[in-house]
Amino acid sequence: MEQKEDCNDWEQPLLKKETDVAAEMAGQQLALKPIKPVGLSWRGVSLSIPLKGKKNKGKTKEILHQVSGTAPAGRVTAIMGPTGSGKSSLLNALAGRVSFIKGATLEGELSVNGMPVEYGVVRRLCAYVVQDDVLYSFLTVQETLTLATHFYLPSALSEQEKATYVRDVINALGLAKARNTIIGDGQVRGVSGGERKRVSVGVELISNPSLLFLDEPTSGLDSFQAQSVMSAMGSLAQSGRTVVAAIHQPRSSIFDLLDMLVLVSEGRIIYAGSRRGLILRLPGMVLPPSVLPQ
Repeated sequence: MEQKEDCNDWEQPLLKKETDVAAEMAGQQLALKPIKPVGLSWRGVSLSIPLKGKKNKGKTKEILHQVSGTAPAGRVTAIMGPTGSGKSSLLNALAGRVSFIKGATLEGELSVNGMPVEYGVVRRLCAYVVQDDVLYSFLTVQETLTLATHFYLPSALSEQEKATYVRDVINALGLAKARNTIIGDGQVRGVSGGERKRVSVGVELISNPSLLFLDEPTSGLDSFQAQSVMSAMGSLAQSGRTVVAAIHQPRSSIFDLLDMLVLVSEGRIIYAGSRRGLILRLPGMVLPPSVLPQ
């Protein structure tokens, strides 16, 4: 059952807490190595996968058809569409993860800062946050991120330098109050769903990527948790990173946090451009100011 978006009396504390989290993240910047801004663009991307079963031997299904779009540096780009539209497939294609699909065929042009590149190049530049995390439930937030530094950072760095990385990531993602809380699971209580998702993002941020891909980062979260996650993504974009996320049915306040949209239906592009540009292209639709995005 979906949570109601109406602002009832019992929701006021949540809205205040939401504001507090946003204030905690405001002005926080990652004091890591400067990143090179990466603008991503793609043209004519098509993806086909083989059908399963003996009766379908040799047959393929087209998942994406001639998809084009851009994800500018320093912006949050959302790939949106109904279930089965191909938004996660497009995200995986752009992140260079299609090679994981046996027999898949990927075509189209991909460019980084205007220069044509192979899909594998983007994979080396980016970090990818999967929808279902694989965090250790009995480690705290700080221990989880510290463990990640031993995998992603050069061994030549001192423990103090690694601790500085962890501190900066925790502050940038608004996790300071939860740094000593365990991750938890279904049996052991730990951090909230929104904090858990931000920890997953933090693990990938340890490598200081220019490109960040997220597969449905708000799925399974309530309104407040989803808002806190996307606010954190906006803060990361302001630091120069390119954030690309597949999102399913965001509420209006989250929609307002997005900069660029790629709308997909049945593997085809409906719209690709700025959020405000989409509103201007819907002249026949009445947009109540208190309900829908401005």
